[in-house]
Amino acid sequence: MLCLAGYAEHLSSNAALVAAIPPAQYGWAAGATGVAISVKDWDHITVIIETGAGAFGAIPNPEAVTLTQDVSVTPTAAVKALPFTKYFTNEANVANPALVEIACTSGFALLAANAIYAIEVDADTLDADNRFTSMRLQISDAQKFEMYGAKYILTKGRFVGPVGDMHNARID
Repeated sequence: MLCLAGYAEHLSSNAALVAAIPPAQYGWAAGATGVAISVKDWDHITVIIETGAGAFGAIPNPEAVTLTQDVSVTPTAAVKALPFTKYFTNEANVANPALVEIACTSGFALLAANAIYAIEVDADTLDADNRFTSMRLQISDAQKFEMYGAKYILTKGRFVGPVGDMHNARID
């Protein structure tokens, strides 16, 4: 999970925090698309999703969480899946803040209300050979109304200096 070992200061002075999907009620086949972020200045991104009240995991179609990558923060025709093989969650026991690692294949379903989900992404997993430098969270909805929100935590800046001097992650 998010590790700030070796940092002398607080998270806010060593990471960029970006609202991916504002906390709200989403649903009835709409889902939510997170803002795209540029990872040019960062080596690691943690995606945090927090669910609220709702019938998460209802069959037949629970909310599906995926990541995409692109050559720009402005969507292009080049967009493609950003693979990941695990996520972390407390969905089995939402009263416990400890997150458990779960294996997956580039996506998973939101299965519990009032749970936390985290996806760890190293920037070097993006297709840099083809100039993919941005990523985005996508949560597809399952024809019901659910409460959730998400944030990106960008860490391990590639340049020395205060986070406030870093490039705005929402701009290419």
